[in-house]
Amino acid sequence: MPPMKKPPMTPNELNEKYKTERCRHYETHRNCALGDKCHFAHGDEELRKPEDPLNPEMLQVAMKS
Repeated sequence: MPPMKKPPMTPNELNEKYKTERCRHYETHRNCALGDKCHFAHGDEELRKPEDPLNPEMLQVAMKS
């Protein structure tokens, strides 16, 4: 039996992986069309560990709307 996939996020669900992985577009091209709204890290200063708390500014963006 194949592993079950997690269902897509519903509106206002917190993306717990927010900024825990690097943005492939930014890493490759040094540009990301999503800019500040991207849920992936654009450089070391944005990269965080999954257990790190989100500051209030990040929390608003990390909420899927």
